[in-house]
Amino acid sequence: MLDAIEIAGRVVTADALLTQRDLATYLVQRGAHYHFTVKGNQPTLQDDIRLLFAQRAAADHTEVSPADHGRIETRRIWCSHQLNDYLQFPHVGQVFLIEREEEPQVEVEAIPAAPPAEPEPDWPRDEKPLARSVRVLDDAREAARPWTTILLLGTDEVSGDVM
Repeated sequence: MLDAIEIAGRVVTADALLTQRDLATYLVQRGAHYHFTVKGNQPTLQDDIRLLFAQRAAADHTEVSPADHGRIETRRIWCSHQLNDYLQFPHVGQVFLIEREEEPQVEVEAIPAAPPAEPEPDWPRDEKPLARSVRVLDDAREAARPWTTILLLGTDEVSGDVM
């Protein structure tokens, strides 16, 4: 499929399904670079990269997005060249770990002084409205767990350039 298009000097990105050694070799032989996601279909590769980043220091880059659509998103990125000669994967130039964390946007609203006549069915009868609001916020924060993505960056075999 890629034979029909010019990919030299381009960066090809792929999800875990296409994180394959043969594809990496093919891309670099054609002069392209790659960004591949590493997941459970490459368990040894994933474990090696996770081990490298297990005791990570401060992120190489942190970005906090503005509160948009009811959430604040923080992304942290760690990069390393330490596994380039160790990994059994062709043409690795860097490995990345990207962590994303979402936090719901907190909106302050007036709380009635007295509880409603009939409590809402999911909450105990004696729970105060303020406590109810705090519990809803805590539940939302609990649901917003960070997720992590591991990436490989492939290089041009001849020049060693990293994109």
